[in-house]
Amino acid sequence: MTVILTDSDSLPIKIDFMTKKILFLKVPGSFTQVSGEVHFDKHNLSESFFDIQIPAKSITTGNDKRDNHLRGKDFFDTDNYRHIEFKSIKVEKSLKGYCSSGILTIKDSIRNVEVLFDDSENMLEGSLNIQRKDYGLGSKIPEFIIGNKVSIDFSVQL
Repeated sequence: MTVILTDSDSLPIKIDFMTKKILFLKVPGSFTQVSGEVHFDKHNLSESFFDIQIPAKSITTGNDKRDNHLRGKDFFDTDNYRHIEFKSIKVEKSLKGYCSSGILTIKDSIRNVEVLFDDSENMLEGSLNIQRKDYGLGSKIPEFIIGNKVSIDFSVQL
């Protein structure tokens, strides 16, 4: 099944994230725009792939002041780095579902990541964890103020 993603109001994909501030307060957020393509065939994983572009400016946490700070130079620097990208290299079966190994690009940082996901009833759901400082996000802000670990969850309706 292939899904073409466009920046529209009725996206078949949802991308949420969570980090902590001041050691224990959870800060949730999401990205409201996504484009690209997802192809998943559990009977032919070698043909499956993810090619996702997320406009960094579409970040939202429900707090305009925080969102503008995240779009600024301290974090995503959306004037100079417009997109976050994930491009899979391979998709394979894992112990608890599937794993897409690929390249995650945020700003000028490129990292290999593994995205774990499962499929059920025409829906792919998965997650990954990143370290924000690996991608130059808030590098000058101490971890006791904003946690370094960012949990990212996604769902794609097929």
